[in-house]
This record gives sequence, C-alpha cells and structure tokens, in this order.
Amino acid sequence: TSVAVTEILDELGVKVSGVPTTSYELPEGVKGATEVGAPMNPDMEIIKSLNPTVVVSVDTLGEDYKKTFTQNNIPSEFVNLTNLDGLKETIKTLGNRFDKTDKANEILKELEDKEAILNKKEKSDEKVMIVFGAPGSVMISTDKSFVGNLVELAGGNNVFAGGNSLFMQINMEDIIKANPDKILVM
Repeated sequence: TSVAVTEILDELGVKVSGVPTTSYELPEGVKGATEVGAPMNPDMEIIKSLNPTVVVSVDTLGEDYKKTFTQNNIPSEFVNLTNLDGLKETIKTLGNRFDKTDKANEILKELEDKEAILNKKEKSDEKVMIVFGAPGSVMISTDKSFVGNLVELAGGNNVFAGGNSLFMQINMEDIIKANPDKILVM
C-alpha cells in the first residue's frame, strides 16, 4: 500500500498483485497490478478481492490503520521506513519472508557501500532545514526522519536535529532564528 514498499518488493523480485494508486511512476515490474487505492486510505474490498497472502505497508500510518486490516481479516505486515536502519531491516525482513535473501543481501551491500563513501566525507558547516509539505500542513523533518537521517549521513547539519519525533511543526520565528543556509523541500 506504499510506493516505497512497492519499489522494495520490485527490487527484490517479488511479484505483487496490488499497488497503491499514486501519481508517482511505479517500477516496470509491477505494471498490470491492480490499484488498491491511496496509500493512506486503501480500498479494503479491492484488497480482499485479490485474496493476498500478505499486504505490506508502512508502520507510520498508525494503529487504526493496522486495525483496519485485522478487522477485515486481511493478513498484513508493517515495516519501518522512518530511517536508513529501518530501510535496511525492511529489506532484510522482506527478503527472508519472500525467499529472496540473496537479492536482499545484494541490495544491502550496495547500500552499505554507498554509506561507507558518505561516511568518509567531512561534515558540512552549512545549516540545512528540511520541509515536508503535505496537503493542509507543512512540517519540519528532524534527524529522526528518513530524509533527515540521509542529510546527517551525507554530512549535513540539520538545524532541527534532536528530539524524539520524525517531524515537528514550527513557527516562522524559529525558522528565522535557525537561519538555514539550505532548505530542502519534500
């Protein structure tokens, strides 16, 4: 039910019968799969009609979202894609679940090689602010979010690091005080 999960499953070589309805371009390997509705509000009737062995989604959508699958007797698995470690664990978990361990290890090695290159870079003094815009709201990504984690890994200095949440709401005064050198918009 998520574009990111769809891309991971495709990269692993897992055949999917359903994909989220999205304006993003999905991988060639999932062409022909049935659209099951928006990632945050999938159509349970369409999903049931596919008779899935498992529906894979992200765990950040909340307990009510998870309960919907349980209440509809749809087998589901929720993965963590909030940061790079979560992505790696997801690739490993899905590789094991779908008997694609070799491909998962290949992907993980590629990620670790890229991470090693980034770790050799010097940390920048430039201050970076990451803005996450969604319909009806604008949030700031902390270093706990996936993109915030990548900025940190790449040597960036997230001006809104720390805390326990992935995103936070902030006022203009705090943004002016932070005085970012660069602003990334998602």
